[in-house]
Amino acid sequence: MILEDSHKARAQFNIDVPLGDAVAIVSHVMADRLGIGLGDDPTIDRLDDAARTLVLARGPIGSADLVTVLAVQVGILAGVIAGAHSTPEAVYTNLVREHVNLARQQRNTQKDASE
Repeated sequence: MILEDSHKARAQFNIDVPLGDAVAIVSHVMADRLGIGLGDDPTIDRLDDAARTLVLARGPIGSADLVTVLAVQVGILAGVIAGAHSTPEAVYTNLVREHVNLARQQRNTQKDASE
């Protein structure tokens, strides 16, 4: 499905493969943002599977292109979010910190539940 979505994005926007892949994976993230926000494991697993599919289909060079395109998009978005009140680096650092803390909390909850 992710490969089909990438192909559709490339045709729709007349863009190359790495950008089409990035559009497809970002679209999947946006479609599942509620599940991501709630830390829903099946949602995260679906996104992992989609990213893995792209990496396996494109190989190491294509994977590097995808990471580069996504990094640029995140950098631009962090700048937009920061506005005049903060720096993109601070916004990005806070986002990473929040998601790492959430992942650790979920891991600890699962660990405690299994004991």
